[in-house]
Amino acid sequence: MTWQSLTDRHRKILESNLRHVKRLRPDFDKQLPSILDLAESLQIEFDGNEIHGVRIVNEQQARIILPPESGQPLIQAQNRGLRERLQKGARFVALSGLGAGHVIMQSITLLKEYPRTAVAVFEPDSFAWAIFLSLFDANDVLAHDRLFLFAGIQARQQLADRIRQEYIFLLPSREVKYFLGALPVDPEITRFYIEEAKLLAQSINDRAYQFESVVTSFTQQLANPLSQPPRSIWSCTLRDSYIHFPIAKAFLAGFAKLGWKTQLEPFDSSFTTNFRIIGRLMESQPDFFLFINTLPAALLEDIGLTREAVEAINRPRVTLLVDNTSLYEDMDKPFSLSAQDWVFTIDRSYLSWLRRRTQRTAFLPVATMFEKSGSYREEYSAELSYVGSLPHVGPYLYTLPPACLQILETVEELRSRDSAHSFYEHLQTLKITDKHNRTIHHAAHSFCRTTQKGLRHPQSILEYFLYNVATYLKRKKIVLALLPLGLKVYGPDTWLEALPAPYRDRYGGFVASEQLADCYASTKISLNIHSHQCPTCLNPRDFDVPMAGGVVMGDWVEDAERGLLEPGKELLTFQTIEEAIEIMERYGNDADALDRIRRQGHERVNNEHRYVHRANQLLEIINLT
Repeated sequence: MTWQSLTDRHRKILESNLRHVKRLRPDFDKQLPSILDLAESLQIEFDGNEIHGVRIVNEQQARIILPPESGQPLIQAQNRGLRERLQKGARFVALSGLGAGHVIMQSITLLKEYPRTAVAVFEPDSFAWAIFLSLFDANDVLAHDRLFLFAGIQARQQLADRIRQEYIFLLPSREVKYFLGALPVDPEITRFYIEEAKLLAQSINDRAYQFESVVTSFTQQLANPLSQPPRSIWSCTLRDSYIHFPIAKAFLAGFAKLGWKTQLEPFDSSFTTNFRIIGRLMESQPDFFLFINTLPAALLEDIGLTREAVEAINRPRVTLLVDNTSLYEDMDKPFSLSAQDWVFTIDRSYLSWLRRRTQRTAFLPVATMFEKSGSYREEYSAELSYVGSLPHVGPYLYTLPPACLQILETVEELRSRDSAHSFYEHLQTLKITDKHNRTIHHAAHSFCRTTQKGLRHPQSILEYFLYNVATYLKRKKIVLALLPLGLKVYGPDTWLEALPAPYRDRYGGFVASEQLADCYASTKISLNIHSHQCPTCLNPRDFDVPMAGGVVMGDWVEDAERGLLEPGKELLTFQTIEEAIEIMERYGNDADALDRIRRQGHERVNNEHRYVHRANQLLEIINLT
């Protein structure tokens, strides 16, 4: 074997990787120089697909990166060392240098085995990146959200800044490890990478030490009761939640109108999320906490606070339940509430269930998430439109025998008439054969394995499946009946398989939350189908459509008659599909009537049903006005 320049195959790998870099890591791409030019100086010694040696040869230098005679033992020792760090509990590993790139590929393998761990590579030598991108398919590396890459002469400083910005320094020092990623070939170069790792460690330790005063202040301040009315509020909810995040954002905007300082932390599954949330929480030291669909102690522990720290927080903490959280297994456990915790629900039917667990609970209706009317847009123009989700249960229903499908339809009808009992309880009232029972249970388990709910108990799995099936059947039934009247449907692509072929051109795609107001303002009537999760309450769409400047027509729920909005004057309601068709025939060509409902609905919602009103109502209930 002899040294030779990169082959055509390696050049193609490099070109492909550079395209992936631009697409997947645009910020990292800016840190890299002209890698293609640097690759001209690379020489390799290989046998087939196995690389035995790598070196850099040009007018300025001749340097071996991977020695042919000892490279493989060095790589094997490096791989063992990295694995040992993770086996001993390391959650964040900083690699100083990357050698010929083998250490990055080993990191990818280990990250699959250790899902709570992240690896950061800082390599100032651009030739090293040229080697890695020429020898390996880097697509998995570039796509991995727990592998951080830093290049250029500021690589170490950029990593240190990232660790500070994301509060990764909050990790216990025993869970942070610094590892030599460069291969120890040249003693002088090896010393450089070791020194870089030491400088990084010193920088992070200094920041952790400085933050100790913030932790102490947070612990002491929040353990003491407020000496004056609260003026700051903190909330945290899933960033990608189509409903929960916009509600939290709107609610905090309501508190901001009362003069409060607000902080909303988006939660996602990325490695740094918990550290960032805890760090900012400790810095902000809020007077008041708001949670959507989760109990205060549960979320605060989930993001990493100790149970002792959570129990020591002496601040008002409010949970707003906007779904039927009894569908979640952990909500059946005894509530752990402090003396200042409150649980609000948007649906009155859950008050009795809640009051068996706590007396600090109350009804609080939702409100509009919009601040102003929407704008007319031609692409959303329609006689009638519906924006809503459709559970992905169709493929499981279509494989069931007709008798099983009839059973599920009966359960949906029973639940529609009697929401006091669960779907599971309604199913138990039916006389079904063991064979059909097993078939339905099998479908339920197959469906739940495709979700991220983590349900384990057979009854919980069946209840969640029955709920999704009922939602699917109810929404599909109403939508199919109204398609001949010009109904246009927006939402996830599960609607495509549910719509009959002649009507699939009525599917308008997914509408981002930022575009909803325009969508509602551009259609004559917006259809609303209330969820089985909240069987008696008005939902956000009942308030959003009038606020956007539209007219909402929804299936009847009890709260439609409880004075929040007036049917026939500020919204339209129907109890049967025949009534919905009659409403469309009556109002479809009556522009004056629609304009009157549109104007009156907007005025009522604007004056009474914004989140600044809900913020005031909440504070009055818990006596904090």
